[in-house]
Amino acid sequence: MIDIHEREMKSAEIVKLRCPQFVENKEVSHFAIRSVHVDEIPVEAEEFLVWGNLKENLYWRSFSSLQRACKKGRRFSPQDLEGITRIMVWQIFEGKNLAQDFPKYSDVWELLEEKDSPLAMYVKDDDRKKAVNSGFWHALKAMASKPGIWNAGPELERIVGYKEFFNLFDYKSGAKMAFGVPPRVSFEQFNHLERYLIWLLVQEIELYKEFERGKANEAIGRLAAPLVKSLLRGSFDYEERKRMRNMANIFVREDLIKTCDIQKVLGEEFELGLAEAFKRYDYSSRTLEICARNLKDIRKHSSAVWRRIQSGGVQLHRLGPEIKKYVPAEAYKLYVEQLKRKIDEMKRFDIGLFEQWISLRVGEDVSRQVHSITRNKALEVYISQGARVSGEDAEKISMFTGKRTIGYFGDRVNGFVAMDLLARRRWLKASEILVLYRRMPDKPRRLFFEAAKEYVQRFGKVMIANEGLDITTCYPHYNTVPDFVGRFPGLFQVK
Repeated sequence: MIDIHEREMKSAEIVKLRCPQFVENKEVSHFAIRSVHVDEIPVEAEEFLVWGNLKENLYWRSFSSLQRACKKGRRFSPQDLEGITRIMVWQIFEGKNLAQDFPKYSDVWELLEEKDSPLAMYVKDDDRKKAVNSGFWHALKAMASKPGIWNAGPELERIVGYKEFFNLFDYKSGAKMAFGVPPRVSFEQFNHLERYLIWLLVQEIELYKEFERGKANEAIGRLAAPLVKSLLRGSFDYEERKRMRNMANIFVREDLIKTCDIQKVLGEEFELGLAEAFKRYDYSSRTLEICARNLKDIRKHSSAVWRRIQSGGVQLHRLGPEIKKYVPAEAYKLYVEQLKRKIDEMKRFDIGLFEQWISLRVGEDVSRQVHSITRNKALEVYISQGARVSGEDAEKISMFTGKRTIGYFGDRVNGFVAMDLLARRRWLKASEILVLYRRMPDKPRRLFFEAAKEYVQRFGKVMIANEGLDITTCYPHYNTVPDFVGRFPGLFQVK
């Protein structure tokens, strides 16, 4: 083993004799040397930096000085180069004084074996093998903590991306190491998912050889969990997504899906997606569907999300059926009961409550009879209230009643809606309803016209602006308002 201190002292004496400009207070100054452009540093000073940086565990700086010294003509003996290599490999594995606070195992091949490296021929297979295996498991374990995600993730990427990774990895030893990986490993800063997946497919074969299937599955599940999470969250292009999905289908079998760690990931991603869906934010329906299909206890996770966010005011009536099914049955039943009570107690028509009631699934959320009675109660409030609704609300009512989905009572409601639309200058919507009743049989048409007359008896004549009497107002549709006003002049007053 080289005596680094002795070598530094000898090279310092040479620098003092030949390069006095780098001497301060009778000592060779690292700072003085580094303040000079690298091309102007004498070879004697470069050698001094080799030993000085090596002594301080700054192997990467020592290596740079070594390269420059060799290019400038310094010939180190094979014994020196071998000794320097041994020391640098040891320092690489120790990982001291690194800014990222995690060993750069990959420096064994990326630094020491780079092109024109004077140390390349002295790096041994055992060095590479140790860097690959020790580095892989050290990085994977470190990625279970927040600092490790950022520091160890990129290093694991470099290790897995090494061209000799699969040849140097010890799968037999890996079968035992797999049980030491902590839960909640994150691939937030790791992108070589495909190579990791290939490694996992090989590693699981050795796990099944060494352990009984149930125990092996738990280890594989833990190793696969961060990959599953990344696949669920990832935004890949079409070809990459297709390739990853095909590969994932090879190893994500039912017995693995049931393992504790994968169930935990599926549960977390499902709850995250469902919370976004409940709040009506953007969410991945594909991820939600995959998680729901594979979770063992979907009700537990749905209830957990509901408990967390219900105080935030989930607008159940705005949820699609694919999300509404995850609302706990007891919570939805309470919602329907409270909504019915609000409508029963309504003194002034509330379009918001009405839309919520209409959105209920008849026969599933509420019986047909209760749904019809409560709906008609709300519309009776609309018909009889003195202060008429806004044009926007009248249009919303017409979107429901204009289809004649509630029989003859709907014809009466439409009479009031048409008059409200005319009063609010909503010519196109009013014209659409009038066209509908021009084609109706006698009874619904009679009920509609009688309702229009009742409207005037209650609230007075409707003021019609001249633009409403212009047949081009609803272009490209025909405006039927002038025909209606001409037929029933007593209902209107033209401005």
